[in-house]
Amino acid sequence: MQRALDFPIESVTFPSHFYLLTVNKGTVSTVGFSPQKAPVQLTAPRQCAVLVLLSPAATENGFQDMCITLTKRTATMGSHKSEMSFPGGHVDADETLRNAAQRETLEEVGLPPSEYKIIGSLTPITTRALDARVTPFVAVATSPVQPYRASPAEVDSIHYLHMSTLLLRASTGHARVIKYRSFTSDRPCFFPCFFASPAQTVVSSAVCRSPKATGVADDCGFDPMLPEDFPGELVWGLTSFVTCELVARVAKAIMDAPEASSAAAVNALLTPSNVVARDPLADSPQ
Repeated sequence: MQRALDFPIESVTFPSHFYLLTVNKGTVSTVGFSPQKAPVQLTAPRQCAVLVLLSPAATENGFQDMCITLTKRTATMGSHKSEMSFPGGHVDADETLRNAAQRETLEEVGLPPSEYKIIGSLTPITTRALDARVTPFVAVATSPVQPYRASPAEVDSIHYLHMSTLLLRASTGHARVIKYRSFTSDRPCFFPCFFASPAQTVVSSAVCRSPKATGVADDCGFDPMLPEDFPGELVWGLTSFVTCELVARVAKAIMDAPEASSAAAVNALLTPSNVVARDPLADSPQ
């Protein structure tokens, strides 16, 4: 994991579905946007920090997995209501980015710094939606953790992404979600997305086409999945972009090949499903 975090971002291969792609009259763009590889420029963004915590978990089939802890924000939050996020928040005037990530993790899910070790960071993401620069810190726990809703006003529930799905089952765990309006564009766009499970011991089911769904032009030939058939909590936006970078870095470290063959191997390993998730907040065709 440490080696994966040391790669320059320019050398890390992002498969095409890890980019934001615009949709126009049934056609998806071939050139996408990545907030890590083409940072948004803001004059004086607020500083924020989040913690990407990986911890061991024995899944229902007895397989030793690693999972990432996420929180579902409450419907009363000022921004990104009811969306999935990493523990984290704004940096106070008297603290470092690292300390802010640790403080927010303790306040939101009750996990003190003694239960994990920060091993590095990912590329900061600047977001217009929050007028902020968000720095993700990566931490590893050597034993299972037990996060809980330490701040019920902020945290509605706790969920998990499993590394086995993210790395080894991309064809059934990776998808894209269409958003008809977002912080990035007022045009339809595909965002990378994943689905989080409600327990460390439970891996989310495979994504698949909804039996009741009728294809429309904006699906761009992909298999539509309705919100009622989502196999877990939808993870998209900034949280999914951060997840994409972590997965791409680990995939590069696993392949451990010369640059040319490494890119092809990463793309093969991370080949996604053919599913497009319908926006649960839009009145899109069913």
